[in-house]
Amino acid sequence: MRLQHRQKGFTLVEVVVFSAIFTIVLAGVYQMYWTSHTTFTRGKTKVDVHQHARVALERMTMEIRMAGFDPMPAVIPLQGTCCGLPTTAIQAASANAVQFIGDVESTGTAQRVQYRLVGGQVLRDRETWAGGAWTGLITQALADNLPNPLVGEKGLQFTYRDASSNPTAVLANIRLITIEVIVQDMSTGKTTESIRLRSDIRPRNL
Repeated sequence: MRLQHRQKGFTLVEVVVFSAIFTIVLAGVYQMYWTSHTTFTRGKTKVDVHQHARVALERMTMEIRMAGFDPMPAVIPLQGTCCGLPTTAIQAASANAVQFIGDVESTGTAQRVQYRLVGGQVLRDRETWAGGAWTGLITQALADNLPNPLVGEKGLQFTYRDASSNPTAVLANIRLITIEVIVQDMSTGKTTESIRLRSDIRPRNL
């Protein structure tokens, strides 16, 4: 008697069905991974942008608070005769820029510092008094990802008030400076997801 061994396998239909199910499951797993990865990346980007803006705001606050601190008392009064500039600690004050004199680096020498908004960046300009002129200009970017003022809301704004908290444009009367930083989350490209930071500063030497 001869025994017959039957070899069982998958039919073509079974292979097609299995492949379809496997593909659907794999697509679902990939979609879950991609969603989690995108969420994590956007969250990390937002935290990084927020942190950079906070560091920039803290530096501006600290240095603007030093406006008028002049270890060389003749520097500020000299600005009129040597440089044709205002003889005030606050040298210029606009909605998107402020310039002031003070020993912000504690070197015993006066510095002239300007914070300004250019495109989507907060820039810091620093010069040092050299006995008759400002020299050694250094420009540093402190924060980026700010909304461009040419196409929407301004990413950096300054407002100025006098001793009675009334708005003022007179440099000699400025006693309170408010900074507002608006940082855009570039991972989505939507200004509606901006982060707003604010600081009120009363310079100690004005």
